[in-house]
Parts: sequence; structure tokens; C-alpha cells
Amino acid sequence: MLAFALALLVGLTGCGSKYSRSTPEALGISVFEAIKNMDREGMRDLMPTKDDLLATVRDSELSEEEKAEALKAFEENWDKMELEITREIDDSFDELMQEEGEDAPDWPTAEIDIVAVGKPRIREKLRMTDIKVHFKCGDRRFRIDVRKSAQLNSGWVMSPDGFRIRRER
Repeated sequence: MLAFALALLVGLTGCGSKYSRSTPEALGISVFEAIKNMDREGMRDLMPTKDDLLATVRDSELSEEEKAEALKAFEENWDKMELEITREIDDSFDELMQEEGEDAPDWPTAEIDIVAVGKPRIREKLRMTDIKVHFKCGDRRFRIDVRKSAQLNSGWVMSPDGFRIRRER
């Protein structure tokens, strides 16, 4: 149902971005740069804004009835969803700052190795894909998984699922 798609894509408000969202690859690089720079505001800019989502629904191929239903549900739930996403981003960055040891990236030395984009799929009438950003810190390798990225009118955005970082062995 369309409510599921809206729940997937609810993001944070924000104007403009210093990071590119023009392609899935650009989004992957932008996620890496925002994390490397511990740029919480920049990460918020990689999420869809309220205006992004409203425009996407209005310009979609949904029936007028489906659009009205989606817009109403979205307006009713925006504040709650925005608060949840803000907490998710803040929690993710707090965890990153506390990581230590061999499984933690040394962010000042981190360099992108390759950005791999999964096969695009249509889900709830949205073009979506998963992105894997492989990077290295010296001889250690890591991966950022950006799941359920979606293409909106304004470009590619992360879903509220955000990202996961793991060490590759």
C-alpha cells in the first residue's frame, strides 16, 4: 500500500545540500562523505524532505483518490515520523563516535574503493535500489550498506533505514 512507501521514505526537512543525490552512485559517495565528516546536518539533507515527498505523490501516476489518501496520511503523520528519523540519525552518529578498536574505521584515513549499486526495482510505484560503498582505512576494508534508496523528483534519497557499516574480512 502507498502508506508503506511513505513510511519507507519519510525523512527530514532541510533546504539544499552540499552533497549530490543525482544518481545512486552520487548518493553513496555523499553518504560516505557525510559519515566521514560526522556531518549530521549533511546526512539529514540526504533524506527526503516533506516537500520532496508531497511533490512525488502529486506528480505520481496514482489515481486522484490514491493521491488524496496518501497526502492526507502523510500530513497527519509527518511530525511523528520526522522525530523518529531525527532520533535514528542522531543514534547512528552517536554509535559511530563511540566505536573503538579494530572493527572501527579510522575515518580520517578512509578512502572510497568502489560504489556498487544493486539492480533497481519498482516498489510501491517508486524506483528503489540498495547501495554498497566499499572503503578502506589503510589495509582494513569496510562497507556501508545504504538500503532502500529511492528516486524522487529531486534526486536519490536514503530511506529511514539509513545505513549500516561493517568490516569486510
